[in-house]
Amino acid sequence: MKKSLLVILSAAIVLSSGAQDQKQWQAGMNYSLYKKVNDASRQSYEIAVFIKGDVEKIKSETEKLGGIFKYAAGDIAAVRIPVSSVAELASKTFISRIESNDMKLERLMDTALINNRVLPVHYGFPPLTQGYDGNGVVVGIIDEGVDLTHNDFKDLSGNTRIKFLWDQKINNDPGGITPTPYGYGTEWNSIAINNGSASAHQDGPYGHGTFVTGVAAGNGFAVNNYKGVAPRADIICVSMDLNVSDNNFLSSLADAVRYIFDKADSLGKPCVINISLGTYFGSHDAKDLQALVIDTLITAQPGHSLVCAAGNAGNALIHLAYDVPADTAFTWLRPSGNPAGAYIQIYCDTADMNNIQFALAADDPDYSFRGATPFLTLSSLQGPNVDSVMNGLNRIGIDSSYGNINGNTFSLEVYLLSDSAQYLWRIMTKGSGHIDAWSFNYVFNNLPSPSVMPLITNYEFPDFDQNIVSSFTCSDKVITVGSYTNRSYYIDVNGNPFFYDSIYVFPTTAGPLSAFSSHGPTRDGRIKPDITATGEKVVSCAYLPQIIALLNSQYDYLIASGGQHTVGSGTSFASPAVAGIAALYFQKNPTHTWQQVKDAILDCARRDAFTGNNLPDNLWGYGKADAFAALTGCVVGMSELNSSSHNMNLFPNPASEDVTIYYSFPENESSQPLQLVITDVLGKIISEIPLRELQGTTQISVRNYSSGIYVCMLMSGKKLLDAQKLVVK
Repeated sequence: MKKSLLVILSAAIVLSSGAQDQKQWQAGMNYSLYKKVNDASRQSYEIAVFIKGDVEKIKSETEKLGGIFKYAAGDIAAVRIPVSSVAELASKTFISRIESNDMKLERLMDTALINNRVLPVHYGFPPLTQGYDGNGVVVGIIDEGVDLTHNDFKDLSGNTRIKFLWDQKINNDPGGITPTPYGYGTEWNSIAINNGSASAHQDGPYGHGTFVTGVAAGNGFAVNNYKGVAPRADIICVSMDLNVSDNNFLSSLADAVRYIFDKADSLGKPCVINISLGTYFGSHDAKDLQALVIDTLITAQPGHSLVCAAGNAGNALIHLAYDVPADTAFTWLRPSGNPAGAYIQIYCDTADMNNIQFALAADDPDYSFRGATPFLTLSSLQGPNVDSVMNGLNRIGIDSSYGNINGNTFSLEVYLLSDSAQYLWRIMTKGSGHIDAWSFNYVFNNLPSPSVMPLITNYEFPDFDQNIVSSFTCSDKVITVGSYTNRSYYIDVNGNPFFYDSIYVFPTTAGPLSAFSSHGPTRDGRIKPDITATGEKVVSCAYLPQIIALLNSQYDYLIASGGQHTVGSGTSFASPAVAGIAALYFQKNPTHTWQQVKDAILDCARRDAFTGNNLPDNLWGYGKADAFAALTGCVVGMSELNSSSHNMNLFPNPASEDVTIYYSFPENESSQPLQLVITDVLGKIISEIPLRELQGTTQISVRNYSSGIYVCMLMSGKKLLDAQKLVVK
């Protein structure tokens, strides 16, 4: 995430000295909203906010002030109101909290096709009495957009499977309507999509939403190999703008959740929503108003579930946590950008804020001291504070901070505008208590020795923990998904097996945790992520402009065989795999609750040599997602798909003459007889082919096969490692 420090600081600098007189109505307001209210240039804007309090009185007062009351979730109202009216509304005694936000969500990497023991569910292997494919269930996707032309999102008649599409970025498009009660964006139903009225809609530049949708619900009609987890589910999409931080951002995500659940409820169908977006800042405890609203929407009735990507900061040092010592502890922030600036969010329990003192200091690149602010207790930093940091009579930077209390949590946001990009800025604390802090500006290597800078012995290092995205992702009611490696190779658009490239490196082994997969726990110590799924090096639907661009570049090998799908990595693509599993579960159990869905997926998670048995933990959660086990009450049998990834690929498929099969066995399977078994759809064995090598190719002829569908299984002894559908023309 990048923030425009110039805009933020220029807004903060205009704060008047009369701020103390406004403490009463500021007390329940978060910093993002405070900045907007005090920015003269924004007074004519309409803004979306969450308000906690007496809902009926909030509705009446909002409408009296020229605003729009959209809906309520419990005692939290979602409204739109002119910025100029916020202060008056916030001053009412029936309001305890009011929040907005201007943090931008981020794409959580590229794309992936996920198979987590899903094929036995599609085929209805015993003890299942039928196959499950998502029929009768809604899969909701909140992302950048979707390619409406992709055949994987159409039925056999060529009609769209997307029941509704709300593009929050496009206003007043003549081909659609403005959805109520939200009052912004454009909505199209399936009829409008089929007749071309939604042509203004686009996915983002990287096709992120198209790929995510394909993982969860693509039906493989474009190319049979690349079917999603719930290929017959209905689809509802909400397209958000990730490139512009606007006045409606905090609310627009919750609006999207409510919109999808409401539409699914109107169709009389259970619904799972996938969100593969997030921000690495926030409380990380699911106690802000946005998270509480989303919780209420999930629990409103049976048949609701929400799945989120954990984030891709597993190998990023963005979190800092320590018990504050009596002597001064510090951590450096290195300014970045133009103008040079740094940003940090600090959290502690309110019981500690009076015992912790905080100050800033700047050092030259040679570690000589330049200047500092005085130590102040965190409790004294409530509300807005803007100070110049001085070296004698010379200013060396501007410190703009905002302290805020929400329940039992105190937060301090600090924006630094440095007069030199070379300065190192100390975040200093002393006293007693515990803090957690998040920043992308930490200094963690090439530190001076104690002989050069004696104070370095008091340096607190950032860590790899608590880098889960967002706050709502930390909710117990949300299924949060990490990533592990899906495959060690794939077949590219030119029919070549792709194993390794110096630019796009493939692992030698499938199954280990992805280095980028974010770690828990939550800030209040709960396990996250909940589960992992295959998210690294996987294949799913590609956005047409992206395919065209790749075909005209040296990176055409990133296009998978068939020319309709690409390869990529990220927890963004592990998450929709689990959302698809939830859709399969809802098809079997349409009246079950979010808790029952989550329990089935977590309780039946698979453990292996990579996860170990000491679970749950804050890397794997409860283990690897297992669709077959989740739908069968954790039954484990010989008929299940026993692989952590694709160990096999067939080309061409469909075929009429010869098929080349690329396969790869894990080394620990070498002691068992290796073979390829081909059966018809009734389970009758057509062919058994012994295999002598752990990795290689073999060719079979299907000239004498009847036209139809066959199952090609990769076996190690009696263990089924992979099963692929083979279509004979």
